[in-house]
Amino acid sequence: MKEKPFGQLPRDQWPIGLSLPIATLSLEPFELEERCGVVFFEDIDDLDFFKAAIIVTGGGETYALVRYRGCPSPGTEVWVGQTHLGTSSDIQPLLNALRLTGDVVRWRHPNLSF
Repeated sequence: MKEKPFGQLPRDQWPIGLSLPIATLSLEPFELEERCGVVFFEDIDDLDFFKAAIIVTGGGETYALVRYRGCPSPGTEVWVGQTHLGTSSDIQPLLNALRLTGDVVRWRHPNLSF
């Protein structure tokens, strides 16, 4: 089996401030599990139950992939830390690590461009 080009952190190592949505992928968690090998955990916060995965790319960038159970629109949100938002390259390391292309991005933060 091929080694994944990314690492994952367990739920108890969720980085402080990793809470800013920068994009929504068209893929659901089960699709990211099947296509990319991402392992999600389940949890609950003050909004709802959710599935999440904390991804660390080979370059050290950290992202959370989050899907709330009650969310009315399809897809999986991509979150970064509050200080991460900036250039168009913000989501590209994640896409590269997951071996995905920009066409899976349904929504992106207005400060991002591709």
